[in-house]
Amino acid sequence: MECQREETEREKKQQVEDFKIESVRSVLTKLSLVDNASEYNHTFKNFDAPEGTREVQIKKQTRMIAYRYLKDRDDEFNTIMYGTPGQGKTHLAMAMLNAVNDNAKQPQKCLFVNTVSLIQAIKDSWDDPTARWTEKYAIKLLKGVDLLVLDDLGSESAMNVGDKTASQFVQDILYKVTNRQHRIITTTNLTLDQLQRVYNAKL
Repeated sequence: MECQREETEREKKQQVEDFKIESVRSVLTKLSLVDNASEYNHTFKNFDAPEGTREVQIKKQTRMIAYRYLKDRDDEFNTIMYGTPGQGKTHLAMAMLNAVNDNAKQPQKCLFVNTVSLIQAIKDSWDDPTARWTEKYAIKLLKGVDLLVLDDLGSESAMNVGDKTASQFVQDILYKVTNRQHRIITTTNLTLDQLQRVYNAKL
């Protein structure tokens, strides 16, 4: 009977531990803002990188970066991937998140946020008091995860007709996030010089 009680207790503890792990890992699919749900399926395995192409080296580099994030959740550094549309930046960013989310021994909260969708969701909340994505909620969530992807940075500002700089509203939100979040993977179509022109120097 004593052995049975010990076994039951072990099973209960394991169930609690499994629930905690699943709660952390489910953040990616339950709270992220993606353009298309199929993006959750992006992995390194299904990234198209034919032998002899530049994509092979890019895939290798991003896998190494993902491993650094995975290995040590206290290793604070940011990653910027920039290039023209269609080069696979979003795919690789999600692949990095999936690698960390699925394999980190100490589970990490991973979050993927499309920047355009983020700004639009916050603006939509102004007219809807029941909306989840208020500015306060968004900033708290983005600051509180272990690894964050900001996808397509710059597109939210490019939509400002006749104005090539990000609005003060956008700048304030991004500053509040980046000032406290030090593990960010950013994808953008802008070069580093263009980013410096669009955003405040602090960002």
